[in-house]
Formats: sequence, structure tokens, C-alpha cells
Amino acid sequence: MNSPLKGLLISCFFLLLKIPFPLFWASAQEKEELKKMQVFFRSGRLEEASRYAHGLLQQYPSCYLCWRLIGECALCLGRLQEAQEAFQKALSVFPGDKRSLALLKEVYIREDRYSQAAQIAYALGEYGQGDLLKSFKGQKPFLVESKDPYVEIPFKEIVPYPIIEAELCGAAKARFMIDTGTTYVLLSSRMAKKAAIELFRKEKEQSSQGSYWIQWAKIPSLSLGGTSIKNIPAVVHSLLDIPRTGLEIDGILGENFLSHFVPTFDLYGRWKNTPKYFILGLSKPYVPIAYKNKIQGEEKKTEVPFLMGPAQTLLVLANINRSFPLFFLLDTATPAYFACSPSIAKLSRVWIQRNFFEQEPYIHRGGASGFDMQWELGASRNTSQLGQASQIELMGEKVHGSLAGIVGSLPYEGNLDLGLWTGGTIGFGFLYDKRTMIDYKNQKLYFWTPRASSSKEKAR
Repeated sequence: MNSPLKGLLISCFFLLLKIPFPLFWASAQEKEELKKMQVFFRSGRLEEASRYAHGLLQQYPSCYLCWRLIGECALCLGRLQEAQEAFQKALSVFPGDKRSLALLKEVYIREDRYSQAAQIAYALGEYGQGDLLKSFKGQKPFLVESKDPYVEIPFKEIVPYPIIEAELCGAAKARFMIDTGTTYVLLSSRMAKKAAIELFRKEKEQSSQGSYWIQWAKIPSLSLGGTSIKNIPAVVHSLLDIPRTGLEIDGILGENFLSHFVPTFDLYGRWKNTPKYFILGLSKPYVPIAYKNKIQGEEKKTEVPFLMGPAQTLLVLANINRSFPLFFLLDTATPAYFACSPSIAKLSRVWIQRNFFEQEPYIHRGGASGFDMQWELGASRNTSQLGQASQIELMGEKVHGSLAGIVGSLPYEGNLDLGLWTGGTIGFGFLYDKRTMIDYKNQKLYFWTPRASSSKEKAR
């Protein structure tokens, strides 16, 4: 029997039995085609990867991996309805595919369809999250009680992390770090107790940095600059209770919060003795902001698209020192311009200054529940190096100078956790001396900086 006919018969057999076409029974050609499909996806060629997967489905209708990859491409591009349908088709072929199930849960969470997400959480054994999501019956998450189009909050600190002050439940003042690299709003247990936050089941998480306790929670109200936001799903994290010099915070505002709004980091004139602001756009459609910090001279506006990967990770195409462009996680909790592995540093010709130990308050990322990117303290004291780059570019938006970064083993496995080949993180330093807006709806970053000519004229 020739190979194509044999492959077709085997594929039909598994389709009839509703069993996925397993890789170890596939021919060498079929394995090569699946590998090529994965390469397209991991390199960020999402449209090409999706088309290739659709083509493979014509030959192998029971290829649940093809449907899952189509769903992942759509998820990254923000096409949530398409992603939902693809994950459901993958599960109809192979109901035991936990990754498709977890990603389908993420689709429902992004769309605030918490009742459907709760059912999947229970099916995955994530009972604490399931209880939390189920508790939202009849309640709208992230409900804004304000007629203002936006709220402007002065930063308490911007070095090394962006920190603002908020009020929990109308009584307890709390310091929050703005973190585009964490999936959820996080709270310390002491603050959760002080504000009488509603708690759900406690769960133990295991990561590369050890084990720790988390507990799902619901914040009744959070006040930012006088604007109240209600019904916020959160995680109480035990590591936030560890006292540490240089990072006194009570919680973290992660992507599940930020993505419901239009956040802006107004850091123009970083070295000037003027307030810097975190601005949260509340209205849809977007209303122009009357900025307090005016950019002198003519402005340059740069538009940079981004992907929203698994765990609501914000991924941008960037390069260091004009090297090969890779996807980086935009992470405002990286207290430098970048963080990368030694291999990426070598590829990017990053100058290594010296060795040091990861000490407080450097922050790690780690996979915890499902694909969620949780907050971890760098307590393992793995040797890292301080590196310097001369340029970082995000598709036209460039930063020049002596740009400090961290070179060492990354605390998360980008290829496994996110599915894409990643170069590391672009840190908070990249946002200095400019105004940065994150448009989650259209998946675009907007940067405003003074034009070079204006700066030269001012210098004269």
C-alpha cells in the first residue's frame, strides 16, 4: 500500500473513533509538516501558520494539533470568536487536550464570560479559581462608577518600578505596582485581611523558584484618583508578604485589570522635578487626554502592534543592538531596559559588565496555574550578569544610549509557556522620557516623544 493512501486510511480510522491522530503513528512526511507548522507559529508568522494548519486539515481531518494552533494564532491576534471555535473543534476531536481546554478558558475570561470559564476551571481541577469565577453570577467585573472619560494618578515612584497609590474597599490605602507581565491583580495577605477581601480556596503552586501559597479573591472596590472600580478578580500571593528593601508594595495591577482600560504611562521629562502620571482611560470610544506634562516642540508619534499571547502576555517584536528581531515580553516589572538569556546577549552583542547575584527587589516570572504568569521573588540567587546595550528598537521606536539590562537564565520558558520563540523582556526603562499608551482593543502601542529637530533647537 502506498504511503499517501495508508496515511489517509489511518487518518479516517482515528476520525471515526474520535481519537486524535498521534504523532508517533504519523509518517516522516506528516511529522515534518506538523513541525513546519509549529515553526511558522513560534517565529510569529501567525497568518502563515494558520493557513498552513487549515491546509493540513484537508489531509488529516482529525489533527487536533492543527485546530489548536489555529486557535492560538487567533488568540494572539485578538480574534477571540475564531479562537473559541478552533479550540472547541480541537476538543471535539480530542476531549483530553488540556492545553486547548485551558486556552478556551482564557478566551472566556478575556470576554468576561465567567460562568463558562468556571466550568472549565473545575474540569481542570482549578477549584479555587472556579469558585471565584462562579461567584460573579449577576455581577459585571471591573465595573466603573464614574462619568469621567479617564482618571489621572500621580506615580509615587518610577525608579525602579512604577508604583501608584490606591484605596481598597473605601478604607485601606495600598501601594500597587503596575505590571504588564503579570496575568492577574495580586494582593498581599496582610492587605487582603486589612481590607476584608472575600477569599476563596487556597492552593499551593509549584514553580522553578519553589512552592508558595495563593488564594483566589474578589476585591469589592478599588479607588484610583477618586474613581471607583468594582468586582475585581485577584490572587492573594504569599510572596508579597516578604519584607524587602526597595520594593514596599501591597499589590500588583496585572493584565486582567489593565486590559479592561486604556492605560498610559506619562513619563516625559523623567529627570525633571515634575510629577509623572499613570492615566487610565475609562471610556469607550477613547477620549483624548489633556496631559499635564506637555512635550516641548513638535511631537513624534510611533505606532507599534503587539500580540496578546497566552496568559494575556503582551508580546512585541524588538531587537537589541540592531540584531535579529525577536518577540519580547513587554514587562514593566523588569527594572532595566531589557532582560535576556546569555545566548540572546551573545547574538545581540550585549556588553557584559560584571557578575552579580539576583537579590531583592528583582522580580521573576513563572508559570503557575495553567499558563498564568505569576509574580515571583528572585530568591534562588542564580548568578546573573549586568549587560549594556547601545540601542533597543520596537518596530520604529528606538532608544539609544547606555542601556542597562540583566543577562541570565530567564525565569520562564517562553517556548513552552507562551508557545513563541522569545528573546526575553523589554523592561520599564524603555518607557522613560516618553508617553506610552496601550490600546488593548486594537493591540497597538503608541509612543509620543519630542522630534529630534525640536530637541536640537531647544538645546541652542
